[in-house]
Amino acid sequence: MKTETLETIVGGIVITLILIFVGFGMMRSGVKQVEGYRVQAEFGSVGSLRQGADVRLGGIKIGNVQAMTLNPEDFRAVITMNVQAGVQLPIDSAARILSDGLLGDSYVSLDVGGDDNMIGPGGKVNYTQDAVDVIDLVSRVIFSGVKYEMQKQANP
Repeated sequence: MKTETLETIVGGIVITLILIFVGFGMMRSGVKQVEGYRVQAEFGSVGSLRQGADVRLGGIKIGNVQAMTLNPEDFRAVITMNVQAGVQLPIDSAARILSDGLLGDSYVSLDVGGDDNMIGPGGKVNYTQDAVDVIDLVSRVIFSGVKYEMQKQANP
């Protein structure tokens, strides 16, 4: 009987510690949703971008990717982003999908334009740059060298 009580107490302590560590990790990671207004952007390719990914301006997180859908008319990816209420984006701003390092997560990077008119809630970022597939680039470099060597051997 004493063993069962001790096991229950130790189990409760372990579960409590796990919950504390998970909570601390979530607070430190900046996973929380940003409150603000919604803006959309269309991309030909989003690569490994995921819902909940950061939206950054000058490297600073100012929002989150809320949704990703497909435009049935031109088959482009439509990204809906939530941007902080205090951040105003000129209508000639641009959006790019970048990667946080070689193997890091993808995020949307916003580049501010110079127009006096601002994108309002529900507006659209018209200038976009698709995600760059790093694996595709590396394989092109590797296999282009192989192709060159094969051509060189075939035509001495």
